[in-house]
Amino acid sequence: MLRDRVQTALIMEDDIDWDVMLKAQMTELARGTRYIQRASETDHSPYGDGWDIISTGHCGLWNKVNDDQEYWVIENDPTVPNKRHDTFWRKPNLTPAVLSGNQTRVVLSQGKFSCTASYAITLQGAARMIYDQQVLPNAAAIDMALGGLCKRMPYGYNSCLAAYPMITGTHRPAGDPAKYSDRTERVNKPFTKTSVSRGLMYPVRLNLGALLKGETVIKAQYQESAMFKEIDMQTLDMPRGRPVFVRASEYLNKELKSIDDLRAGAEEEEKESSAGLV
Repeated sequence: MLRDRVQTALIMEDDIDWDVMLKAQMTELARGTRYIQRASETDHSPYGDGWDIISTGHCGLWNKVNDDQEYWVIENDPTVPNKRHDTFWRKPNLTPAVLSGNQTRVVLSQGKFSCTASYAITLQGAARMIYDQQVLPNAAAIDMALGGLCKRMPYGYNSCLAAYPMITGTHRPAGDPAKYSDRTERVNKPFTKTSVSRGLMYPVRLNLGALLKGETVIKAQYQESAMFKEIDMQTLDMPRGRPVFVRASEYLNKELKSIDDLRAGAEEEEKESSAGLV
């Protein structure tokens, strides 16, 4: 990016998947990031010009519960899986009622996050990341490096933005679990019988057969908790988000995590990293 002066890039790992309603999701993400940054009509990027990183394919993040802050909130979004399917240990505090719906997606100024299945980065963000990793004494695996930089916020409160839940998910094909990673061997693991795309309600990979036939009616991956067991891509009316201001006093259960909780979380993150999930 620095050599060729590429202004923005979307970095994607090769096992990601996304929802069939991706275009509508990204449009709403853009509305949210623009609102949080107070982007002007003259900004070049549809997502505003003031960000370094937008995390779209993480596996969990923390929000900034000690601060008054603004969110972009999309309620009753049929593409958001029920919270029972959120198995990642790092979760934001969404206890304020306006953030807590089972089918709610929020766009926010994020703190530390895990995983780099997909993320957008600006030219300015790329330069800052290289400086952070090659000049300053912060060198780390890229997922830990990005998460740490966003946690420290050296370049402004809204330099790192995100959607929660994530926009892109991670696909796990049926068959040999050794396919899940090219960094870690998984020997003597039982074969899986079904494919899954974590974090998605209407995944493209699980519906390729229908899409290749030109069909527009798509079935939900999680039938038991879906708002709609199937949708028509051509007629589904996706909800419009709205700005929400949350005061620090509105968050519940803000007490610091215990040492045991932090240790368990760190161990879980290390497992994900070594398994090639981050």
